[in-house]
Amino acid sequence: MTNVLKANKEKPLLSNKELEAMFMKAEALPEGQMLRAKATLVFLECGKRRGEIVKLQREDITLDEQRQNLLIAFTLEKKRRKQVVKRTKSLPTTSPYAQAVTKYMQWLETYKPGSRWVYPSPFSDCHANDFLIYRIVKGLDIDDWPHQHRERRAVKVLRADESKYGTANLQTIFKIRDALDLEKEDTAYDYIRRYGIMKAIESESVEI
Repeated sequence: MTNVLKANKEKPLLSNKELEAMFMKAEALPEGQMLRAKATLVFLECGKRRGEIVKLQREDITLDEQRQNLLIAFTLEKKRRKQVVKRTKSLPTTSPYAQAVTKYMQWLETYKPGSRWVYPSPFSDCHANDFLIYRIVKGLDIDDWPHQHRERRAVKVLRADESKYGTANLQTIFKIRDALDLEKEDTAYDYIRRYGIMKAIESESVEI
C-alpha cells in the first residue's frame, strides 16, 4: 500500500479546488485524451485502484433508467478468498461525474467501436497497462498520485460521520470497508488512524 502518511507530511490531501483544477487542465488535451482523463478522475474518486479501473470493459458501464443512475461495475480480485467479484458504484445521471463518463463512452463508441475495453491497449486486443492511469494523473497534477483519490474517498466517509455523530465510530470502519471494497476491517481502521495523524500535522502547521 502507498505510504500516504509519509506523503501527507509533504503535501496535504488533495483538495476539492485542486481536483477541480485537474478537470480544468484536462480541457486543454485533444478530445479523446480529455474525455479519458475526466472519466479517469471520476473512477478514481469512486475510490478504486488503478488496476481495477484499467480492467473496466464497456459492458461494465450501464444505465439504470428506472432510477436514473449510471452503474459502473468494477472487477476485484479478492486474494484472501481467491475470488474474482464485481462491485458496482452508482452515479446519478444528472451529476457532472456521470456525464463525464457518458461522454467518454460515446467517444469510444465512435472512434474505438471494435474494442470491448474502456482503456484499450494500442498494442493488443487487451486493456492497457495500469501504469496508464498513473501517467494520466501525473499529466494533470505532478504532485498527485492515484492512491490519493482512494484516501479522499475514505476521508469523505469519515467527515460525514464526524459531522453527523461528532466523531468516527465502529460503523465508520464498516462504511469505509464497503466504500473502498476492502477485504479487511483492519485496513479501514488504518485510514481512520492516518486521518487523525493528518489532522494533527495540519494543526501543527497552523500553530507555527
